[in-house]
Amino acid sequence: MENPIVKPIGTDVLELDTPAVVLDLDALDFNIKSMADFFEDGKTPKLRPYASIHRCPAIAHKQISAGGTVGGICVSTLDQAEVFADSGITDILLVNFVITKRKIDRLLALAKRIQIAVVVETTANLNLLADVFSTENISIDVFLLINSGGDLGCPTGETSINLAQAINAASGVKFKGIVGFYEGFNSYFPIHDIESHQNNIEKIVETKKAIEQKGLEVEEFCLGATFDYEWVSSINGVTQILAGGYALMDSNLERLETNFIPAARVLGTVTGTPEDGIVITDAGQKSIGADAGTGVVSDWQGLNLESLSAEHGTVLVEDSCAKYPEIKDKMWFVPWDMGGCLNSHDYINGAREGKLEVVWEITARGNYR
Repeated sequence: MENPIVKPIGTDVLELDTPAVVLDLDALDFNIKSMADFFEDGKTPKLRPYASIHRCPAIAHKQISAGGTVGGICVSTLDQAEVFADSGITDILLVNFVITKRKIDRLLALAKRIQIAVVVETTANLNLLADVFSTENISIDVFLLINSGGDLGCPTGETSINLAQAINAASGVKFKGIVGFYEGFNSYFPIHDIESHQNNIEKIVETKKAIEQKGLEVEEFCLGATFDYEWVSSINGVTQILAGGYALMDSNLERLETNFIPAARVLGTVTGTPEDGIVITDAGQKSIGADAGTGVVSDWQGLNLESLSAEHGTVLVEDSCAKYPEIKDKMWFVPWDMGGCLNSHDYINGAREGKLEVVWEITARGNYR
């Protein structure tokens, strides 16, 4: 748990102790409103924000209240679902598998408090859920998770059709629909795979049609993310878009999506200039994240974030750099993967016009169970 050096509201953000995550509230409002306007504009699908990226209830409530949503969120762990439920969110889709008895008991307790749904990819998992929920005389909404390009989900075609029928026939659960969720898009999605991703989505659409031809109702059809929400929203039958990265953005998503702007950045301080062309900062892997990429330097032309160690970043100074960095200078970084970045922080500093306005706790940080 961080022990932040608290600064009073109104403090210039450049006076924050570094490294620090700073959220431009005007940019956040722009991103949230832009996405809400898209879904409010007569679109049949609605947005279900994927809150596991920012893990912050304050941001999730802003996403919901902006409009255009189903009134709830989706998350990737049971821990996170409990945190967001405690914050007052009452409609949550858990895009993960609940397997062990302890976790199923926790899911059962949560289902008595809020409207929560879960996904399955196997009949074994389905049976575990059905046994407990039917015994307790409680029904839980269950979605069929179909593989859309990652490592998770049931294969398209006959296997998915059979599992959908099994869900529909099981006691203690209700077949709610289909989720096609690409779990790697926010960190690993390469540009050249867009075409294969679209082909995968088309296979899911065909599987949905085949399931409906078996007489099953697919009440909810959940697809999409920040990088493909416009295209997926045009697909007939889609009811929910599971996008979340749009709120804060990161340098990976910037390659794929241009409607939104980076709202959250890491502020670092130059701590060393060991040799010509190399600058060291106090923003390293633990504060920026580097699981899939190192991120970029923003607002300073001619600087390139070369690598990250645990506590430091190595920045290369190009010949085109107009002002050579000096000790104590501040430097801004846009992380490659915002989810990985924020999972290392307990607080996010919200600022407007360069002045600290609010400090929000990233309440679901580290809640990976």
